[in-house]
Amino acid sequence: MTDDRLKVKEVAALIGVPVPTIRSWEKRYGWPDPSRTQGGHRRYGPAEVEQLQALRDEISKGRSARRAVVLLQQLALRRRHEYVDRIVRAAAAMDQEAVMHALAGVTATLSVEEAVEGVVIPALREIGRDWEQGRCSVAGEHLATGHMKQWLGALLERYRPQSPKGAILLSTGPADYHSLALEAFALLLARRNWNPIVLGAITPVASLLEAATTLEPRAVVVVSHMAATRRPSVDSLKAVASLEGVGIFYAGNAFAPIRSRRGVPGAYLGADMTAAAGFIDRTANGQPASM
Repeated sequence: MTDDRLKVKEVAALIGVPVPTIRSWEKRYGWPDPSRTQGGHRRYGPAEVEQLQALRDEISKGRSARRAVVLLQQLALRRRHEYVDRIVRAAAAMDQEAVMHALAGVTATLSVEEAVEGVVIPALREIGRDWEQGRCSVAGEHLATGHMKQWLGALLERYRPQSPKGAILLSTGPADYHSLALEAFALLLARRNWNPIVLGAITPVASLLEAATTLEPRAVVVVSHMAATRRPSVDSLKAVASLEGVGIFYAGNAFAPIRSRRGVPGAYLGADMTAAAGFIDRTANGQPASM
């Protein structure tokens, strides 16, 4: 897929802000946080361009850059909560157009990391709770998650690097049926110039090992969400841990208790997906890293 993101010079010309100023805002305030090519060159999507325009406009009103960023961060947090609420209500109402409209807004106004950790994952949790409490039907849950899956897939193809650092294999455990969070995590890895290969849900141990042997990834990530599905996932991790030169990582609620990680090969990624993607990026690159 053609990369339609902009270079920093193109953004500077578009919004009328010098390149050094844009770089200064990013370095001092982390606003925005554009993706980079393998060569380290910035690439800006619609959300990053909007963030820069908003910062430019707030500064033009007389605010300092620091205060403007704080204000915009507060507005972004409020906006994320609003998107989550819209998606959850649309799921309960089985309103397909409302889900699609909310996701289109997320694409236009939020960075990938904000979208994943601030909207997708919270919305999935809320929809799951509503289903458990009878406020959302199975049909509504499937409608919303189906559209989120399509949306994540389209973004993944947009951000999938043309010259990746290498492949990273992503899989749930053999008894885990939910893979949407894994697909969201794949997007964060693509942003860091890795080629994520998602095997998806209920991947048998033998199939994961075959894929890891054939594709020769730099790392393998196995996710398990429930205590009851943890043991088969550990079997998957032990199988791929025998491969040389492959980093082994695992995540999910099944491994949240410390005792559940005893004797498990690999590194536990925790609950912060952005931090986990950065950790894998550094580790797979051979850099010293810690969670």
